[in-house]
Amino acid sequence: MYRLTCFELDKVWRKRSFLLSVAVLLAINIFLLWYTNLPNNETPPLSAYKAVEKDLQHLSEAEKKSFIEDLYEDSKGVMLVNDILNMQNSATDMGKELGKKTMAENPGVFEKYYKTFTSGKYLKYTDSLEQEMSLIKEIYEESEKVSSYGKYLKDIKDRKKTLESVSVFQAADQNSFSARNITKEAADYQDLSAIKTEFYPSKGLTSAVSAQATDLLLLLLLFLFAGTLIYEEKEKKLFLITRVTPAGREKSIIAKLTALLIQCFAMTFLFYGVNVIFFSASAGVGNLLRSLQSVAPYMGSDLQISLLAYLLLTVVTKAILLFSLGAFLVFIAIIGKQSFLPYLAGTGLLAISSLLYLFVPASSSVNWLKYLNPIGLLQTDTIYGGYLNFNLFGYPLSRLLTSWVILGLYAAYSCFLAVKAFLTSRSLEISKLRLPTLRSFHPHVNLCRHEGYKIFIMNRALLILLTFAILFGYQHLSKTYTLTPAETYYQNIMTELSGDLTEEKTSLIEQERKRYEEAFAKIKSIDEMVAKGKISMEEGENIKSPYYSETAFYPSFQRVLQQYDYVVDSGGKFVYDTGYLLIFGLSQSSRSPDLILFTVCIIFAFSALFSMEYRDKSWNLLAATRRGKRDIYKSKLLLAMAATTAVFASGWVCQIIQVARSCPLREITSSTMALAQLREMKLDMPLAVLLLLMALLQILSLFAVLMVTVCLSDRLKNHIQTLSVSVLLLIVPLILNEMGLTFGKWVSLLPLYDCVNSVLINHGLAINAGYLAAAAVLLAGGILTLRKSASK
Repeated sequence: MYRLTCFELDKVWRKRSFLLSVAVLLAINIFLLWYTNLPNNETPPLSAYKAVEKDLQHLSEAEKKSFIEDLYEDSKGVMLVNDILNMQNSATDMGKELGKKTMAENPGVFEKYYKTFTSGKYLKYTDSLEQEMSLIKEIYEESEKVSSYGKYLKDIKDRKKTLESVSVFQAADQNSFSARNITKEAADYQDLSAIKTEFYPSKGLTSAVSAQATDLLLLLLLFLFAGTLIYEEKEKKLFLITRVTPAGREKSIIAKLTALLIQCFAMTFLFYGVNVIFFSASAGVGNLLRSLQSVAPYMGSDLQISLLAYLLLTVVTKAILLFSLGAFLVFIAIIGKQSFLPYLAGTGLLAISSLLYLFVPASSSVNWLKYLNPIGLLQTDTIYGGYLNFNLFGYPLSRLLTSWVILGLYAAYSCFLAVKAFLTSRSLEISKLRLPTLRSFHPHVNLCRHEGYKIFIMNRALLILLTFAILFGYQHLSKTYTLTPAETYYQNIMTELSGDLTEEKTSLIEQERKRYEEAFAKIKSIDEMVAKGKISMEEGENIKSPYYSETAFYPSFQRVLQQYDYVVDSGGKFVYDTGYLLIFGLSQSSRSPDLILFTVCIIFAFSALFSMEYRDKSWNLLAATRRGKRDIYKSKLLLAMAATTAVFASGWVCQIIQVARSCPLREITSSTMALAQLREMKLDMPLAVLLLLMALLQILSLFAVLMVTVCLSDRLKNHIQTLSVSVLLLIVPLILNEMGLTFGKWVSLLPLYDCVNSVLINHGLAINAGYLAAAAVLLAGGILTLRKSASK
């Protein structure tokens, strides 16, 4: 029996295609974990949670609570200053009056946090005020919830006492489900008063456990493994031989199911282990030996276990459920004659489960339909991290206990069906289903059209390219660039100054300068009065409050003065530079997310560019002459480059459109020297030329990615192998860089793709030229390699 089980595992695990599939799915899993947790205007990055965890690491629980409360108060104060300045910068009198009213309703707050706001030192963990406020508010609410765990237990006891003390309720409804549920709840939580909580942000742990993408990928892997257990022997008609042997029936199916069980446990531990490692490195998971109730979303659990035990329970539960589904797929594969039937049946079962989970209300009397179907059982965070009792004819029945029983029944019944079908089924071969074709294929006379049809239609690259083009467009067009009050002021004055210097513009700048000088002089005189004791500190702050509002945008005006000094000295033009800085990547996060998406698009669209001909053994016909083969290679490469350029252009144009909506791009023919950040490059050229140059370098880096992919496709001659190796070489370093392991950046093409930022921030023009040379070498080497292959 042991040898049979090992044989069944070995039959699948030794296949290179299966191992590469696991590697690809793992890489996709990491990519989706990263992509679904990308920050936006209000969502903080994962690194922010990691930084908070680091600050809390050596504090006691009382110190943690005090630290978080101080952070929350400070963030609220800074946000109030931001709101007041926004109102005072309003073009309407109503907005200005509302600003004064808000300041009066919060006395002293504006004065206290004004300097902090103008200095920008309030951004401790993120890059924007909205992200900072969102992060601190989330952590504050979690901290308050965890710290009040004792009160939570007391409320449960009080509900029971209230139930017992109200005699009218006892007489009328003591046998109702509500009364019994309250009594059972109090009994279940009775022994939890000794639990000690230890607070850390919950983002990392909850994200690692509740990753729906991971569950989906595990289901895909299950479909692949379960079908292989049966269909390989059906295709080769081996069942006609093996079933007549002594171990050909009972022991064979038991070995197959045992192998399936091992596979489910191994893959679940592998994928969720990767999840925990990823979020531990990027967001932090805290001390895994602390109690389950230390995590705010799981505070309602009545289990006295650690987080490590919770993770083990989660993985075991998911593995058993996957085994149950896998045994059902094996049953369908045994009785079915077509290879697609298990996939169809499995998809149908999961679709029905999803509909039940989505549309059955959690508070209904039949909520067991929601929580006890396969999709509901996959949500282990609600099973072990929450508390719920089902209404069974007026008696409360624990969801946790019921879930375990149902899970066991699923596994037992699926195994029973698979074993019985294997022992009695006579469907021992596969029948191919032939569908009528609506239209036959007519080869194109033009070679490029013919190759384009094969690549984009037959190989479905067009679907992938359109999907990513829409994704890029949506990603950039849905991104909002929130202007702070200071930026709004800067935009208003710079759009008015835009262009050549005139007497009117000089007069405007001098008036603004004079206004600020008068306000600062008033503040200085009030400070002198306070120092001499003529007025109190509190009175002084109240008098200075209007002047604080007057000088709030002085840092932005200093940016105007920098441009004014440059224009006077060099005779250049005023340029509102914020939009250009956004496009050049100097005022936002790394361009790594864009490069990762483009790389994924190229790999999935073109990893079969040459291997598709080896798969179908078409080269025997297509390569009848050397020139014919060279022309095919040339056509394929040109089509792939054109498609890559089109997808890049879609994202690039959408980005420029969205930036221009918030930050107008004027004076595009002005010199790059007009932008203070770009003067360090010492490149005097029109902004339009630099934009075009940046786009060309980005396209060049994408062509280098494409060349690596297609050369691997030509050399490995296998789609899955090309996909796997390309992901490992081109995507993994970028994801490692996003996780904080910056060495990944230097073994990728990111410095070239983020060329302007690389020149200014990293190591100057020389390093960027080195990456440009590396990309050129990749392109030239790839072309020479393909020419050599085409000449064989």
